[in-house]
Amino acid sequence: MSVRLAVFAFVASIVGANIASAQAVDDLVGKWGLASYWKPEDAAKAPGWAKATCGSPYTITKSSTGNLMIHIADDPAQKEVKLSGKKLVPVDTKVAGGAAKHERTITRFEAGKSFELTWSNPGVGSRYGINVYVKCGK
Repeated sequence: MSVRLAVFAFVASIVGANIASAQAVDDLVGKWGLASYWKPEDAAKAPGWAKATCGSPYTITKSSTGNLMIHIADDPAQKEVKLSGKKLVPVDTKVAGGAAKHERTITRFEAGKSFELTWSNPGVGSRYGINVYVKCGK
């Protein structure tokens, strides 16, 4: 493979990853019903619980830098998080307890319909459970 072709392939892979990431960010923006569960046997019920909260939806917006604005653990204000693979990671690494405390993983994702977030920190996860988001509206 020529050097020119190798450079082109490398650049194409980076651009493709950024496009996929930007699309995933857009898929998470919107108004969502939100519920949590702690016991595996409640996982099937949680989407219904989340849908029932659409009268007062949880709103996820896009930040000015193209990331997401979402609540982190123990903070009433939304903070900017970046999507890194399947992880949501706070942009501000100086948040209380450190960024790792607030990291979550997308464990289930159905574009435009629903997704599920699991806290990476077991202590936070034991308090907030597994979060289920269901798209509100049409």
